[in-house]
Amino acid sequence: ASNLDEFAAVAPVAEVVWVRSPADLAGADLVILPGSKHVAHDMAWLRSTGLDRAVTRLASADTRVLGICGGAMMLGERITDGDGVEGGEPSDAKGLGLLPLTTSYGREKLLRHGPALMGDRLPAPWAALSGLRVDATYEIRHGRIDEVGAGPATALHHGLGWVDGPVMATTAHGLLEDPTFVAALLGTEPPPSLDGVLDELTAAVVPHLDTDLILRALGA
Repeated sequence: ASNLDEFAAVAPVAEVVWVRSPADLAGADLVILPGSKHVAHDMAWLRSTGLDRAVTRLASADTRVLGICGGAMMLGERITDGDGVEGGEPSDAKGLGLLPLTTSYGREKLLRHGPALMGDRLPAPWAALSGLRVDATYEIRHGRIDEVGAGPATALHHGLGWVDGPVMATTAHGLLEDPTFVAALLGTEPPPSLDGVLDELTAAVVPHLDTDLILRALGA
């Protein structure tokens, strides 16, 4: 898995369980498939543990399932890596089939940072997220996700996310680090992080300091 620091803002307002078997999903209100360093390999692990069937059952029972980057690719129909970009060997893996998406890998990594805008009228399980803007999101991936046929509904504009009922996929990291997004997703706003508090203190203090004087005193 990758980018697991994204869950830091979630942990104070929800019981976060790192799932390794179907039994760990008992009573889950939300299932999150996080980023992955090797999507095809991790799909094989999901199948070996029975978690693929468990996640599918939960989605069919209207439990929300959110896939982020590599997790989004797992929610689709197929993941094809003909050049072995991940793992060094070509691979062709079947996804969970919860969204009509396919992923193919390219050698050039896609990089993006900037705002992300949620869809205007998201289905009921995600309605509280409708129209939200999250400024600090980013993408870092080799996989290119394409819609199959008519495609699912838009979860995030500009090709950053898809949704069908309780299942949502997004290629954007950083959503779970935004307090407004977390509050809309879980119904409780997370407390300020230490980094956030220090940033606010810095912004309040620095304009009133003679930084040149301080630097001279330090011999800088």
